[in-house]
Amino acid sequence: MKFLANSTNEKYTRRLNSYGREKLEKPLVRHKFDSDNVTIRTDLEDVGTSIQLKVVVMIPGEAKQLITATEEDINAVIDVASDKLERVLNDLSDRKRATRRSAEVAQDHTEEFGEDDYLTDGEEEALREMGALDDILDI
Repeated sequence: MKFLANSTNEKYTRRLNSYGREKLEKPLVRHKFDSDNVTIRTDLEDVGTSIQLKVVVMIPGEAKQLITATEEDINAVIDVASDKLERVLNDLSDRKRATRRSAEVAQDHTEEFGEDDYLTDGEEEALREMGALDDILDI
């Protein structure tokens, strides 16, 4: 995973960079989007008395995800962005799961009937119990 951080804020130290990387990579790992081709780009800037963090996550085969958070505290803005990323990835995972399920349902699981297949196994068993199976098969 590639992590690119850009900041106009002098308070964004190496320690905070490590904290931001750890917090923003965690949801990607949890949702199994942690390949080498994934890129996280962050831009941190002062907006009045607040700090704004823009996070762009690029996952191959998926639309680019943009998350923005604004808070007074630098740690809080990283935490809020991480929580928003978690929700975005939940939605993305749910959509992928739903697509997989609908593809599985759309598959044809019917068996080909042979020359001797007239009844389902359940029907054959019921007729056998009633003593009527031989009458049906003699037709």
